[in-house]
Amino acid sequence: MNLLTLALSLLGVWFLSNTLAFWSNVSKARKSNLPILYAPFNTKNPIWMVLSVALRPLIYRILPARLYDEIKPHLFGWEFTDKYALHARIGPAFLAVSSGEIMFVCADPNLAQEILSRTRDFHALSMTGVIMGIFGPNLITLSGPAWSRHRRIVAPALNERISAAVWAESRSQADHMLAYSLAQPKGHNPTPLSGLRSIAFNVLGNIGYGQPQPWSPEPARIAGGQKLSYFGCVQAVVEHIVPAAILPTWFLRMPFLPKAMDAVAQAMTELPAHTKAMLAAERAAGAEKGNIMSMLVRLSDQEARDGKKEGGDLPKGAQWLSEEEISGNLFLFTVAGFDTTANTLAYALTLLTAQPEWQNWLAEELDAVFSSATDDADYATFTRLPRLLAVMHETLRLFPPLLHLSRENPAWTTLTTGAAEYRIPPHAQCYINIMTLHTDPAHWGSDSLDFRPSRWLPADHKPGMPEPLITPKKGTWYPWSGGPRVCPGMKMSQVEFVGVLSTLLEGAKVEVARLEGEGVEEAKDRLRRLMADSQPKLTLQMKRLQEVQFRWVRR
Repeated sequence: MNLLTLALSLLGVWFLSNTLAFWSNVSKARKSNLPILYAPFNTKNPIWMVLSVALRPLIYRILPARLYDEIKPHLFGWEFTDKYALHARIGPAFLAVSSGEIMFVCADPNLAQEILSRTRDFHALSMTGVIMGIFGPNLITLSGPAWSRHRRIVAPALNERISAAVWAESRSQADHMLAYSLAQPKGHNPTPLSGLRSIAFNVLGNIGYGQPQPWSPEPARIAGGQKLSYFGCVQAVVEHIVPAAILPTWFLRMPFLPKAMDAVAQAMTELPAHTKAMLAAERAAGAEKGNIMSMLVRLSDQEARDGKKEGGDLPKGAQWLSEEEISGNLFLFTVAGFDTTANTLAYALTLLTAQPEWQNWLAEELDAVFSSATDDADYATFTRLPRLLAVMHETLRLFPPLLHLSRENPAWTTLTTGAAEYRIPPHAQCYINIMTLHTDPAHWGSDSLDFRPSRWLPADHKPGMPEPLITPKKGTWYPWSGGPRVCPGMKMSQVEFVGVLSTLLEGAKVEVARLEGEGVEEAKDRLRRLMADSQPKLTLQMKRLQEVQFRWVRR
């Protein structure tokens, strides 16, 4: 058999296998009464998963709009650019079928609540475990009793006792960033969003691991060949999470790949050893230090002592965490605590620069709270700054860290909403489309795509007064997930966000830095375009962060 015959035979086998898999999935999907979109190729192929985002502009240009809609749900990050358009055309729920998967995509608030509440019927997505479980099982990758065990130990480590420390560290880091920015010529800090990432990284390092770091204009650059710290390893992996999860380490070192992949491979090799050393040092210290890692180790070790067994493999029925599980949760804390908060701060500050009238709205609150130099800005101040929290909520509505929540059903499952009843095929990947739920005019009004933080507070709200934010309609807002699996770090992120922005905007206002020959409104439009050009890596972020430029002016 010559090479051409062999190649044609392999191609024929692949084509036949792909065709049979596609029609098998189509036949299952047609047993449901949902609209179906068809993509007759394997959208779970690693090559497609890695290259599809880069190829999306080309695919968009060459395919007719209706055909592009058929494959759109298989393009990572499609929800952000689409908003609610696809659901408006074909309905609140549909199936997207390829030879590699059946996807159930939902933007119905009632169905979303049902999926999130039925934890026995809808489990963590297996692909989530592949990507987020690369260093060990954790809260986001597990389901059932294992998830309950992790939640019982992990949640207390993120309790109210750390909030005061988060507040103090956030304001201290932000104060250094503000002083640096105001000291620049014309108040022009050329890397403001990198500075925000430094704040988020340093708050996490101190509160999470007891490793304080001074603020710097931008985080340290990560390159292959240098010895990486624990945080350097995490940073390298987070920047390239998909190839890190699905490609072997040896392949990441191939010379034809970008140099950044070499740093990822090195991080994947070094991070387990860093974690082991940190845990050993924590246990050797003896006393709890009050940071998240310390509390997590103490809580788990206490469970192990109460279970009358220490060390070794985790026995059946045990209630503590293995070393691998502690490692997995530490990685999750670091990723979630750094990436989500940094990007939310970046979007919020950019929005406030593009629409400075909301800075004036916040200034009324800040002036009422910090009316004199003797006012104490301790953690108790947090409750008196609801407008800043409203800015966070509105930012998360328009730029949620996760564009969808994912679940998987092991068997045929029936969902009902009103008079409609849907049968979901087994092992479907179930996606709750957060972006549509957050922007649908049916839930948020005709200005659903506008940044309007005041929608979260009553019209008669008085600046500086504690005020609970308005609760949106159930099932329409999921920035921290929902149901029993809501993020336990929600309060920590709120305290950090309000602490940082209150410090920056108490002392200064921020203006757009104009390019040569650019008017003010043109510069604001440029910021809006930069925000619109966003894509999730691990979480949603602007693709060209370095092009966002601000001027800081002392108030």
